Amino acid sequence: PHFEKSLSFNGEASWQAGFIDIEDGELRFGATEVSGDLLVDINERKLSFDLSSATPDLGEYAPEAEQIASAFSVPVLLKARGDLTPDIWSIDDFALDSARASVRGSGFLDLDGDEFVDSHITGDINIANLEILNALVDFPLPSQDLQLKVDLDSRGGALVIEQFDLRTGDSDLSAAGRAIDPSDPEIVLDVESDRLDVGPWLTALNSAS
Repeated sequence: PHFEKSLSFNGEASWQAGFIDIEDGELRFGATEVSGDLLVDINERKLSFDLSSATPDLGEYAPEAEQIASAFSVPVLLKARGDLTPDIWSIDDFALDSARASVRGSGFLDLDGDEFVDSHITGDINIANLEILNALVDFPLPSQDLQLKVDLDSRGGALVIEQFDLRTGDSDLSAAGRAIDPSDPEIVLDVESDRLDVGPWLTALNSAS
C-alpha cells in the first residue's frame, strides 16, 4: 500500500531495443519530484544520469509493518551526475541532504586493467545519530553521531588513501594506505587512533537478538 501513489511524467523520451534516453524529464511519484536526464544503454552497458529529486517526507515510502516510517520521516534532497560502466565509474557530483544526514562525494574510478589510472575519489558523510539506521540494518546501533572524510588518488598504478578520518561518539580512527590491481584488489592499511570507546558497541551487541 505504501507504493499506491499517483505517477506522472513530462519530458522527451526515446527508446529502442536496449536503449532508453530521457531528456528534460520531470517525474512525480506521490509528493516526490525527480527531474533531469537519464540514458540507459544496455548494449554498451552504460548508465548516464544528471538528476535531482526532492522528497518532502521519506517516511511516506516506508512499509509501516517494518517500523521504518518514523525514523525516516524527514525531507530529503538529492543531486547526482555521472556515468557508470562495468570498467569506469565516474561521479561528477553527488549530494544528499536531510535533517539527519548529509553525504557529499565525487570521483573517477578506472577498473579496467591491472593498475589504477587517473582515479580520484572524495567523500564527506555526516550522520546526526546512528540510531536512525537501526531499522534498516536490523541491529541496535549506538546513539551517537558519525563523521567520515575520505580522499583517494591514483599514483604509480595504485589507489592511494590520502585521507580516511572517522569520528563517532568519543572514538576516532584514521587510516592511510593503498590498493593495487583493480581486477584482484589487494589493500594495505596503516590505522591509527587516539581513542576507541567500544563500550557503546558492546552494549549494542549484548542487546542484539
